[in-house]
Parts: sequence; C-alpha cells; structure tokens
Amino acid sequence: MKSKFLALACCLSFACTPLLAQKQVRLGLGWYDASLSHPGVVLELELETPPENQVSLPFRFNAGYFTDPDFRVFFLDLHKGFRKYFRSGWLLEQSIGLGVMATYYDLDNLYYFDRYGHSLRYFEGANISIMPSVDVAIAYRFGEHDNRIWIRPKVYWDLGLRSLAFPYAAVQVGFSYTLNAR
Repeated sequence: MKSKFLALACCLSFACTPLLAQKQVRLGLGWYDASLSHPGVVLELELETPPENQVSLPFRFNAGYFTDPDFRVFFLDLHKGFRKYFRSGWLLEQSIGLGVMATYYDLDNLYYFDRYGHSLRYFEGANISIMPSVDVAIAYRFGEHDNRIWIRPKVYWDLGLRSLAFPYAAVQVGFSYTLNAR
C-alpha cells in the first residue's frame, strides 16, 4: 500500500515539474469534514499563473485524512480549476479532480454495510479506490503576500464502494500561505 502511494507521489512530482516555473506557489492547511460529521485534515499545494483579466486556471494537489466510526481514509487527489478574482479581495473557484483513496475498515466481519444498505467485501489493510471529485470555493485574499482563507464544499465518489449515482459530500475550510510572492 505504501509503495502505491509512493509511486503516485513520484509520478505527480515528475508531472508537475514544468508547472514549478509558474510565479505563485501556495501551501495550505485545512479542516476536512466528510459527510458533514466526520472530521479530518487536508494539506494542499497549489500552483497558479498570475491572473490575467482577473481569471486564472490553478492546479492543486491535496493530501488528506478523515475518520468515520467504521473506517479511516487517506486520500491524494489532483484538481484543475477555474478561478475568478474580484477587486474587493474575494474570489470564486470551481474545479474537478481525480485521486485515490485508501480506506481502512475497523470491523470484525468480512462485509461492510454502509448506512445506505450497500455492501462491500473488504480486505485487511488498505482498500484502494478511485476518487473523482468536484468542488467549488469562495475565498478572501489578504496581506501583502496574497494569502487567503477559504471554504470549499466538495462532492466526491468512492468508486471502490459505491457507484457514481451515490456521491459523498465534504467541506474544507482552511488557510493558504503564498510561498513565493509576486
């Protein structure tokens, strides 16, 4: 399991190398709340070209962790988005992403039944699945280095457990610090 995450991290670092020449790099930390009742944390690395005409196309990598009474989840995902800036300091963003989830079930039997009646035969250790997602954000820019606070509602799917007809909801609230100011 660890080797799969390490391989994904290596691939992402090589894929992102051309993007490192962009002018703004942000590191963010936030509270992640899956299904609006299961706390967690998210760490993000964002790469963005300086906005032209108050519009930009940011690229974001998220790594996170959250818990449920029956399982724990680690996830990695990549997002590409569209961001609109306003003179007041506010910005709006939408993005789509694709990632992987590693779910560790804390159950004694062989099958897991979620609150919707779906069953899954789980394995000892990590249960790896694909995690497509869509999110929107509202943020406020402040300070001379263009730091920001944000709230980001998110809809994601666990394609190892449920179909696309049954998404999950989450909320991310956090802070981003600009590592290299313009």
